[in-house]
Amino acid sequence: MITEDKKKQLELENKKIADNIHHTKRRIIVFSGKGGVCKTTVSVNFAYGLHIHDY
Repeated sequence: MITEDKKKQLELENKKIADNIHHTKRRIIVFSGKGGVCKTTVSVNFAYGLHIHDY
């Protein structure tokens, strides 16, 4: 059972996520049908590359 405080906390977190997504201009998805193919590594390196080039 979820307490009222936990519900309020979840609602606040969901609002923050929705606000951040609203300001996102583009989304890039990295996916695969199996595990262990370096999706996280590719995602992190791509995000870092965009960051250092001021995107």
